[in-house]
Amino acid sequence: MSVAIPEQGIENSRESYGDYHWYLSLICNSKQRSQDVVLEGWIEYVELNNSVKERINLSNSIRKSNLLQQEGIWYDALSVLAEQKKLDSDLTLIQTEWSRLLESIGLSDLASEPLIEVETTKSSYSTKTKE
Repeated sequence: MSVAIPEQGIENSRESYGDYHWYLSLICNSKQRSQDVVLEGWIEYVELNNSVKERINLSNSIRKSNLLQQEGIWYDALSVLAEQKKLDSDLTLIQTEWSRLLESIGLSDLASEPLIEVETTKSSYSTKTKE
């Protein structure tokens, strides 16, 4: 599952690098919000140097994902592969890279699970950095 960050959130995050606390609530029953499933975590926004950015921009999906992994940015590496999987889910090379990446971050159990499309009803973001 992927969730897009609103443009306003992207613009604000570019003003300051660092750690951001995120939350995602899945509303299971709008009449009993105590049944919501709430996820949270931290993500660090980092700036890549221009050389790496140029190599990423000139690369195909697999190479782009590998370059991002080398920089320690596995979330974006996974996103690149997920986008390619949506375009061609039967492509063996993409599935192999997908499985390898998920295994490298301890999520090998998810490698065979299908990607799902979700519709968000409300997006919000936080720009508060970790204290």
